[in-house]
Amino acid sequence: MTKMQSDFRTGAVDALAARLRAAAVNGTGPVPDGAVPEVEDWLASDHGSGKAARAAGAEESYAALLRAVACINGHLSRGNGRAALEALEAGSFAGACETLRRLMAGLRADA
Repeated sequence: MTKMQSDFRTGAVDALAARLRAAAVNGTGPVPDGAVPEVEDWLASDHGSGKAARAAGAEESYAALLRAVACINGHLSRGNGRAALEALEAGSFAGACETLRRLMAGLRADA
């Protein structure tokens, strides 16, 4: 994976975070789609046998990200923007994003 491809995918994760943050701040309710198709496409691609463990780690991080989005959307659906922001910035969403970025960068560096 090239740096540009990695930046595109992590940019899509950042865009999801921005949509969630805007919903929390503006009180607009849950974000309808928490999936990141760019990351899903990347996870579905062949990473080679030497990178299988890191790719599996990225899959686990993406699953954690989706669970965190569901949690944040739960806060938003109850009108609790403050809890949504806390979960977004300091909770499992932030941790999953950081781990996913690091793993994707590591897979790119080994390419």
